[in-house]
Formats: sequence, structure tokens, C-alpha cells
Amino acid sequence: MLTVKDVSYIAKLANLKLSDDDKTLFVDQLNTVLQHIEQLNELDECLAERSSSANHKSSLQKMILREDVVSPSLSREDILKECAHASKESFIVPKVVEAS
Repeated sequence: MLTVKDVSYIAKLANLKLSDDDKTLFVDQLNTVLQHIEQLNELDECLAERSSSANHKSSLQKMILREDVVSPSLSREDILKECAHASKESFIVPKVVEAS
């Protein structure tokens, strides 16, 4: 379970300024998300047990795997022109990780 101290630390790393009310709200919301993830992890274990048979494993792979499709993407120039701080080839971001 996350605490207000955890959320404060995450906010500091993300360079976010949060009020005490926001921190409390985010603790509740993030803990709810983590509970849902835990439920999904339990589901994954259930699927792993059921997929032991060859037939089920084959049908599971058909559901998970998809064909790779090449699609156009944005150019580097288009992406960097939307960035607040960029060099010719990359984003420029402030240092947020503290040395231990």
C-alpha cells in the first residue's frame, strides 16, 4: 500500500507540486489501481494453470499473438518541434534522479 510519503516522493521525482489534498486523493486512487493489478496477477496465474494442455495453449497463443503491421510514424523533427526544450536530435529534460 502506498502512503502520502510515497506519493510525495513520486511527485518530487516527477517535478510535480501537489497539495496535501491532492496527495491524499492520489494515495487512494493509486492504491485502487494497485489492487486491480493484483487481481489481474491472480487472473494470470489462473490462465497459466489452465494453459497446461496443448489445445488450450494453442488457442491462447492465437488470442495473444497478432500480425505485425508497419504503420507510418511521426518524424523526429515533428516530435521535437512540440517539445519545450530540445536539441537538434533529442529532448532536453531536467535532472530528477538524486545521487545516492
